[in-house]
Amino acid sequence: MAGLGYLALVASVLFLALRSGNDEGTDAEAFYVVGALGFCWLVGAVHVVLISPAVWAAVRRLFGADDRRVTDERRVRREQARYLLHHYPAARYDLGIGRPDLPGVFDDGGLVDVNGVPDPVLATLPGLTPDQYQRVVADRWLHGPYASMEDLAGRCLLPAALTDSLRDLLLFLPPPPPPSGVDQEVSVPGTPGS
Repeated sequence: MAGLGYLALVASVLFLALRSGNDEGTDAEAFYVVGALGFCWLVGAVHVVLISPAVWAAVRRLFGADDRRVTDERRVRREQARYLLHHYPAARYDLGIGRPDLPGVFDDGGLVDVNGVPDPVLATLPGLTPDQYQRVVADRWLHGPYASMEDLAGRCLLPAALTDSLRDLLLFLPPPPPPSGVDQEVSVPGTPGS
């Protein structure tokens, strides 16, 4: 429909140009031609912004609307992922929830399983200083997994402002069980059965 409108305007301008020939035409015709060109320019620019997702996204980012939408969308995705974990614990493995280091197709909104991710992923947590990162890594290695945000904050002496900002991002899942079929008995040389 928009293309037909543009075509009609251009056709009317060409008709006026061909009709007047070598004559200069009237002031009304000149005003119409300039107005039609200005209208096509203005409406065409707005039309490009509205139909082009990339341009529309750039305009939204310019006015900050896109940031709020993305933040809200990520928060909703985190809530959905937590719901899945609560009702379908196997989703943790099937979808890689809380594991940004693993390739996956499920968008969990940026959740991070503190007990499951490799050390470099912990360094990317927002607001975590290098010193705090080293404390978290060392404590996790020495004392094992964290049970909650309070456990993490208490063991690593993290400030309340940091833990409040990370509360929505972090998961504290228990470590996965060892693979089935693995013999967990340890044989000691020199004992019966070794």
